[in-house]
Amino acid sequence: MAGWQRSTALAALSIALVVAGCASAPVGPTPEAAALERRLQAAEARLDSLERFVTAVPAPPLRPRDEIEAHVRTLEARRAEMLLRYTPAHPAVREIDLSLRLLRLQLEVLDQAAKAPK
Repeated sequence: MAGWQRSTALAALSIALVVAGCASAPVGPTPEAAALERRLQAAEARLDSLERFVTAVPAPPLRPRDEIEAHVRTLEARRAEMLLRYTPAHPAVREIDLSLRLLRLQLEVLDQAAKAPK
């Protein structure tokens, strides 16, 4: 979320808290206003945490198609060797299957990008 969007959202929520507090007209803070303030603080903490996570995770490097295809061939060969000793349910075989699925998805994304109008 962009900084200005976050500021705008927090300002709107703060105004809502003030209006909620004024609507009941007691002198001190109401239990509802206190609960809303705690929820606001918790939401801000979660947002801060998510923003730190998003900025800490680097974008995956883009690899050329031939490199991805070579990796697929290597994993397919390794999987075939493993199946001589293990079943498809073995964790090592399942890990290779997952890697193959991810690589094939990358190839699909490359195909879609190549077909997209520029």
